[in-house]
Amino acid sequence: MSRDLYTASVRRKYNRNAMFYDVMDRMVRDAWRRMVVTQAFDRVLEVGVGTGKNLPFYDPAKVRSVTGVDISPGMLVRARRKECSVPRELLELDAQNLPFKDDAFDTVLATCVFCTVPDPLAALREVRRVCRPGGRILLLEHVRIDRPLVGTLMDVLELH
Repeated sequence: MSRDLYTASVRRKYNRNAMFYDVMDRMVRDAWRRMVVTQAFDRVLEVGVGTGKNLPFYDPAKVRSVTGVDISPGMLVRARRKECSVPRELLELDAQNLPFKDDAFDTVLATCVFCTVPDPLAALREVRRVCRPGGRILLLEHVRIDRPLVGTLMDVLELH
C-alpha cells in the first residue's frame, strides 16, 4: 500500500474511533502526560494532538502558545472541547509533511503518535526540522507488550 493510501486509511480509522478514543487511551496515565507536557516551553507544536488529552497540562507560565496538529478532523472536534490555559490553534495536518518554516517552534511534543504514522522517519525528520536549535523534542511512546493475552489484545485493537 502506498504511503498516501496508508495515510488515508489511518485518517478514516481515527475519524471512526474518535468518539471512543479517550476510553481506549487509558493506557497512558495522566501523570505521565503531565510529566512530559510540563517540560514544554514557549511556542509548542503538538504532533498528533488527537482528542486533546494533553491540552489541560500546558503551563501558561512557561508556554506562550500551542499549535496542535492531527490528521483526523474527528479527533480535532473533540480536542476543541478540551480546556487549555494557553492560546491554542488546532489544525488538520499530516505529521509527515508539515507546512511550518524551519525552526518555527521551541518545543515539539508527541504522545503515542509514531506507532500509527505511515512513515515515522519522515514525520521525525519534520519534527526535527521545525524545532529550533536548542529547543526540545518531547516524546512519550509505547511498544507492544509481550505478554500473550495483552499483546494479542493490542494487535486486535491496532488502528493501522
